Formats: sequence, structure tokens, C-alpha cells
Amino acid sequence: MGRRVRLLGASLVLSLVLAGCHWPLLPCGPTHGQSHPLPTAAPGPYPVGHTTVTVPATTDRPALSVDVWYPSRESSASLATYTLVPGVDMPARLAADGAAPAPGRFPLVVYSHGGGGFSVVATFFTEVLASHGYVVAAPDHPGDTIIDAALGINNVDYVSNVANRVDDLGRVITALTVPTASTPATISALVDPRRIVATGHSLGGAAAVGLAATDPRVDDVIVMDPTAFILTDEQLAQVKIPTLMLWSADGINGSEPQVFDTITSPWFQAEIPTALHGGFTDMCSYQPFLPTWTEAIKKLLPSLDVEHAWDTFNFPGNCNPPTMSPERLHDLVDGYSISFLNSTLRHDASWKRTMETPQAGVQISSNWTRH
Repeated sequence: MGRRVRLLGASLVLSLVLAGCHWPLLPCGPTHGQSHPLPTAAPGPYPVGHTTVTVPATTDRPALSVDVWYPSRESSASLATYTLVPGVDMPARLAADGAAPAPGRFPLVVYSHGGGGFSVVATFFTEVLASHGYVVAAPDHPGDTIIDAALGINNVDYVSNVANRVDDLGRVITALTVPTASTPATISALVDPRRIVATGHSLGGAAAVGLAATDPRVDDVIVMDPTAFILTDEQLAQVKIPTLMLWSADGINGSEPQVFDTITSPWFQAEIPTALHGGFTDMCSYQPFLPTWTEAIKKLLPSLDVEHAWDTFNFPGNCNPPTMSPERLHDLVDGYSISFLNSTLRHDASWKRTMETPQAGVQISSNWTRH
């Protein structure tokens, strides 16, 4: 009897491993009788580690600086520090630099920042996903970062910009799934190359969709206010994988959700009409740093009208009432994203019901009933 119990236990553990589960920390497999509350931006079961890797240049594109967050085995009081612009640092909320990785292999999420952004612009999303058992990689896109925008040197048209970003994201996936001298072995050993997610905001959202349409390694896509007008119907029709779309008033008023009706793969979208475009980033948490940030940029770029540049961020509009609070919006973004991935990547259909549960201030729709 004891031998039979041990064999059954071994079979259970083997089945969990083959299913890509890291029991007992992560949901795995069908739990069809269960119901789940929508998760929030609160930390998941894993501590979070952080590091930076460099993806080598190609003949067409420069080297990429990539921030990577990953599940860790240890909590640390020594949090990472993110450089927003040279001279302005912001402490991480969850991530510790160089923390020892957790055992096992985890899905890879690549994140593409918006135009004139930077790799650590959405740590409310990247850190929290890592705490739920994902390796999250976000490159700075050369030629379209905040410094490039301030210098006015990004003169590439939108279509070329998105094509460059798609190339960048593909190179990041390769670097983190095919070990090379440029990628720390401890990081590539964490990544499960069979489970890859493309995500992004604004121009980065368009890049994530572009990647999903062309790269067979990608299994799911999550986008926040993607700039739909850049993508052709032919590109959208090539998306054959589950897609989560999150829209603010800016995206909704641009009629962009209707453009994405061209996608015929399983999709779910949440429209949040009291949110604005910038709310899908950490920008509202930058306000305490603005005096330091302004002085730092003035030193870097003495001729730049920094105060006018901040007007384009529209901090009051994006961060203050009657706009949805950034805390509530981030809860929704993280909650829908985690639930979506539990449903699709971890194959637990009960999380679809979580996503379909009404939430205040959110209008949801999907074509799941056709799939």
C-alpha cells in the first residue's frame, strides 16, 4: 500500500511538471468547479528578482538594453533602483537586484514600451507578473526612448518604428531562449521556451500584435491601447493566438477596438472609459520626482523647454479625478492579465468566468463563445 501511495504521489508530481506547473505556488490544470476573485496589483506568491542583460547589435539594429524581472527564491530588503533618466532614480516596489532565481522554468513575457518611453515605464505590470511566476523582459527600443524623444531624433515613420520594435522583441526572445555568452545562464535556464507572451502599450501594443502575427514562438498577446491605425487588416488577420485587449477612453474614442474586430482568434477586451492612455504606465508615481527630473533633464539638454515637455504627459488629466485612480486601473490591468494567462497559458478555463464577472467601470466583450 505504501509503495502504491508513493507511486501515485510520484505520478502526480510528474504530471504537474509535464503540465508546466510549479506546485503549490501557481494555479495549474483545470479547476472548473472553482471560482476566483479578480487578482489585483498586489504581489503574487514569488519574491521578484531583477537584472539587466544586453542583446548584441545586428547589421540593422543597435544593441538592446533589456530589463528582466523573474521569480526569486528569496525576499530581500535591498530593492532595485530604476534610472528613469540619467540623474533621476526611482526605487523598485518589489524587485531586488541579483536575487537568486526560484527553481523551475517559467513562461517568458516580452513587453514593448510606448513611444518615447523606456523599459521600466510599467513596473506595476512587469514586477507583478514576475511575482506570479513569469520571466518578464522589457527592452529600451533604440531611437524611440524618452531621451530620443527629448532630443527630437526619432524621425522614423510609425510603420518602420513598429517593424523595428517587432525585430527587437524577436531578438529578446531568441537571446533568452537560446543561451549565448551575452545572456546569463541563470536567466536563460529560467525560461520555458514553449510558453511565450507578447505584451505592450500604445506603439508597443502595435508591436506586440505585429510579433504575434509573424512569430510562431508566441502563444498569447496582451495589449493596452495599441495604436491600431498602424496595422493592416492583413496583419491583424494573421493573429491566430488568444488576445487580451485593454482600452482607455483615448483608445475607445479613437474607435480602435472596432479595428481589432479583424482578429478572429479567441479574444477578450475590457474597455475602461474613465481611464486615460498614460494610466497604463507608472507615470502617476513619477510626480514626486518631477523637480529632480526637471533639473536632471535641463543639465542633459539645456535648450529643451522641460516644463512644456511635461505638459504633453498631462499628469493632472491622467492621474487625478475624475479619471480612474492609477491604483484601481493597475489592479484591473494586472487582474485581467493574470486571469487571462491562467486561462490560456495555464489551461484553466475557470479563469474565464473570473474575467467575465462584472467590474465597476469596465465594459467587457469577447468572442470566446465562438471558440
